[in-house]
Amino acid sequence: MMLRTLLGGICTVLTLLIAVQSDNEKIRASSAFVASCFMGFTATSFLLERSKRRKSRMTHGDLYVDRLREMNRERQLLLEDPTPRVCRGCCHYHGQSYGGERLICAMHPYGVDQEECAIAKNHKDPDALSLTPNGLQMA
Repeated sequence: MMLRTLLGGICTVLTLLIAVQSDNEKIRASSAFVASCFMGFTATSFLLERSKRRKSRMTHGDLYVDRLREMNRERQLLLEDPTPRVCRGCCHYHGQSYGGERLICAMHPYGVDQEECAIAKNHKDPDALSLTPNGLQMA
């Protein structure tokens, strides 16, 4: 696109040079007309190219901001403790994913529906740590 703008500028200069050096009125008038057309083409091409670049930058900026937001969401998910509150500190807690499904423990593969688990209540690991928003803390 810049080559087209440069070519338009060169053609404008050449036709204006012809218009200035010619003795014939018809050649002067037609050269001035053609030069003005080339000048309009050159200016329009230049402005369209600038507008296109600006829109491209805005699009890339929006994509960059969206990616930063996505990375921030991923970071927040990593900071949150995936261990169910009922299972924190239980020595039977497993919490690994297999085929997209998380295995909580052998007794309750999908987790406990109640507020308490009798098995976890009797099998708490006194040295277990859990991840909280304030960092690692004893369960």
